[in-house]
Amino acid sequence: MARKASATRVFSNSEIRIERLRARRRSYPAWRLARANWLDVVTLMRSGGWIPLVALLIVVLSSTLYLLLVYFPAECIAIAPAPCDLPGIFEALYETLQLIVFQSGLDFPSDFLGRLLFFLVPLLGLFFLLQSLVDLARQLFNKGARREEWQVSLASTYSDHIIVCGLGRVGYRVTLQLLDAGYDVVAIDINWQSHFVKAVLGLNTPLIHGDARDPEVLRKLVLSAPALSWLLSTTIP
Repeated sequence: MARKASATRVFSNSEIRIERLRARRRSYPAWRLARANWLDVVTLMRSGGWIPLVALLIVVLSSTLYLLLVYFPAECIAIAPAPCDLPGIFEALYETLQLIVFQSGLDFPSDFLGRLLFFLVPLLGLFFLLQSLVDLARQLFNKGARREEWQVSLASTYSDHIIVCGLGRVGYRVTLQLLDAGYDVVAIDINWQSHFVKAVLGLNTPLIHGDARDPEVLRKLVLSAPALSWLLSTTIP
């Protein structure tokens, strides 16, 4: 009977602590979210999101060089001997951007390369532009589809924090006590279906999916922190 009463009392204390933490930790600070989003963009670029942007850059560069080195000089020759002020690279770049959005006022070129570029630049340029923007926006704003990567980006914004390895009953209570005491905490657990994991995520605390015994997981966490991290194991002897 005493054990039952004690268990009920501990559970009630935990619930009280959780409600207090929820009131204090309704959301991440704006600066932390901004920094985490920037780190998330960098992660997306490294994972292949740069490919459409590089393709777009190649299209823009090809068109700009053609206009600068071939098209504009040919236009000046066509109006000779009248004086001609040869446009520079910024004018060529501007006309390329106009060409991509189908707003160019340039005359259609007579050479094969120019005609090919005038057809392909709007189609390929707009395609790569939209693809890069849509893919980036979809992955950046749909955090639920990239939950693990987003949690890593959030954890990377912390410094001088405590890393709790394992969110069993002990790790969960330790995490609540640390948060309640005002410490910054990042947790690691391999079972994201656990009730404790969901509760910690609900307190806006970064949680890394992985085995705390995996050196790669710990290395990634420690190296991502710009300052000292304290490692606290609740599951490893």
